[in-house]
Amino acid sequence: ALQLDGVDGYVEVPHDPSLNVDDEATVMAWVNTPRLETPGQGYQGVIGKGNGTARSYSLYTTPNNLHFSTGPSGAYIGSSSSTGAIPINEWVHVCAMIIDDGHQYYVNGEDAGTFANGAVGPGAADTENLVIGRTQEGTGRSFEGLIDDVRVYRRGLTQAEVQAAMTGSDLLNPTAGNPIPAEGEQDVRRDVTLSWTCLLYTSDA
Repeated sequence: ALQLDGVDGYVEVPHDPSLNVDDEATVMAWVNTPRLETPGQGYQGVIGKGNGTARSYSLYTTPNNLHFSTGPSGAYIGSSSSTGAIPINEWVHVCAMIIDDGHQYYVNGEDAGTFANGAVGPGAADTENLVIGRTQEGTGRSFEGLIDDVRVYRRGLTQAEVQAAMTGSDLLNPTAGNPIPAEGEQDVRRDVTLSWTCLLYTSDA
């Protein structure tokens, strides 16, 4: 996990077109924080890409809920907040997405609110880097605590897919789970009973 001091620590990922979003997107992470806002700011950034002239996504914790802001040309028409507060000092899985012209939230894999707000992404107009542990507003949105398994998908996910991602499942390259014989096993008996666990298959992730 990434440990952040809540002052000026963060991770920056260079811009790449694969991180941009148009009609749909999903961002998620595991977080463990002793606070829900940067002191006096009302928000604490988890992950963000874009801000000034185009914002792909900014996900925050706040004292009351999760907050997700998206939109082109600085309009942020996709701003919304989830239902329910995020617990502190424990691991929590947070997820927000642009889907069906709105926002959908999940907390620990459970529905935390749907908002039909005309949300869209800015597409190629956003050329800023992606940041983890704050948003593009800078140190005034710095995250304190632990962040792990940050993921960005260029489409909305189903609740089942969110729950699968929480367990570490690879939605891009799904494989069979617990195969018998084991993967790579040699000198397999001819009378062995073949078995495996079906894992989630996701296309266009």
